[in-house]
Amino acid sequence: SKFSPQINLYLFVVGTLKNKNKSESFSFSSRYGLKVDVWAAGVITYILLCGFPPFVSPSNNQEELFDKILSGHFEFISPFWDEVSSSAKDLIEHMLQVDPEMRFSAAEVLDHPWVANDTAKDNKLHVAKELNQYFTRNKKPKDGLAVIA
Repeated sequence: SKFSPQINLYLFVVGTLKNKNKSESFSFSSRYGLKVDVWAAGVITYILLCGFPPFVSPSNNQEELFDKILSGHFEFISPFWDEVSSSAKDLIEHMLQVDPEMRFSAAEVLDHPWVANDTAKDNKLHVAKELNQYFTRNKKPKDGLAVIA
């Protein structure tokens, strides 16, 4: 089978924001397509390379966390990222673009030098191979849980 660039858009509504003093209900609806999987894979790749998620709130404040996700603000924190290649960081930056139009497609992820050239192998990291298999296997979005910021 071959990768099909056909885009199916889905509508998703997200629920309740809780903070210490109150619960606020909000609704957020957005159309999303295949690039939501690239975002999710970018988050997973980030975690696999350093051991923690790209978006965190040091004070464990959910509103602050959502603001960071919505803005796309994350960092490659030293010393956790010191040994990770600039190629891997570049790929993650392209996968975690907030604007889906600017975010890499699955095909662009597969063509990125860190994945296509098996650069991860030099550092004994196997994430590139796993990403390649993931995008080859998962050609369209699946129903399931998603967090859309």
